[in-house]
Amino acid sequence: VDEIAGDMRVRGRALRGDDMGWFSVAEGVRPWCPRHRSVRSAPLHEASSPSSSVLRMLDQGELIEAINPPCPDQAAAGQLRLHVRCDRDGMVGFTSLVAKDGMVYLESVPTAD
Repeated sequence: VDEIAGDMRVRGRALRGDDMGWFSVAEGVRPWCPRHRSVRSAPLHEASSPSSSVLRMLDQGELIEAINPPCPDQAAAGQLRLHVRCDRDGMVGFTSLVAKDGMVYLESVPTAD
């Protein structure tokens, strides 16, 4: 097998908007994965709106799986929301990746190869 030096190109979709296209993989670019861990306690909401009823709080260190890729919530100034299923009890709801003040709620957990 011949190896050719050069940029690695991948096709992707923007988290904000419907833009799709090709880009070069650079430092800091990571593949999206559905597994996440709660970095701190965060609310799990019944619906995608952050103003919807809180089902329960995610515990720090709790593992969750994304049902869909993150999507911006227009009512929350484009805050990225994630539809998730909790490993602990199977509860399904919505939570934010990052709070409005920039505090990170979730970190991705890479899958084992």
